[in-house]
Amino acid sequence: ITANVTQAGTYSLGAYSNGVTFAGSGTFAGTGSQTITLTATGTTKNTAGNYFIALQNVSPGCDFNAPVYSNTSGGSAVITWNIAQTGTGAPTTEQAAENDRDLIANVESSTYSPPFIHYRRVNVTTAGSYNIDVPSNRDGNLLRLVGSGTFSTTGFQIMTLYLIGAPSNWGSRANHYFYLPYPSHTPIANRAEIIRFSQ
Repeated sequence: ITANVTQAGTYSLGAYSNGVTFAGSGTFAGTGSQTITLTATGTTKNTAGNYFIALQNVSPGCDFNAPVYSNTSGGSAVITWNIAQTGTGAPTTEQAAENDRDLIANVESSTYSPPFIHYRRVNVTTAGSYNIDVPSNRDGNLLRLVGSGTFSTTGFQIMTLYLIGAPSNWGSRANHYFYLPYPSHTPIANRAEIIRFSQ
């Protein structure tokens, strides 16, 4: 948040809402417009959305916006995973072929043309943004499945994700599992987030 400081000195600010405390303290060395950082601790009881939080014991009063992201999407969208890749909203034949494609060991995915794209069918129950970034179970941060965007409508949608980096050990048709760290998603047991590499 930004404050107009009229007298230099120390400050200690806090706010609480639905299980989360925002707090910050420090010293203003000068006057004028100053930026204050409040750190959040706790676990929100809110569903995804934008919430206004009021600072406590300050005059004049000050509210600030605190977005709460869904643990199903990493953004403001609420989605259901593990949707079968058939039926309404399923990937096209070309998209399904892309999901099945193997990468050649001597070509890094970051330079592969076209880039390795993964299409995932999800059911969007609340429209909004998504932000996915998960590592391979074999290589951690060396190989990641990432993607972000916005669903403008609800219902079955196709999420586009990208493979970035390169595995350290290609192996022989080694499977790389990408476990999405969201409660609504059970451990992966289908091809959707299992990507194979050939030597």
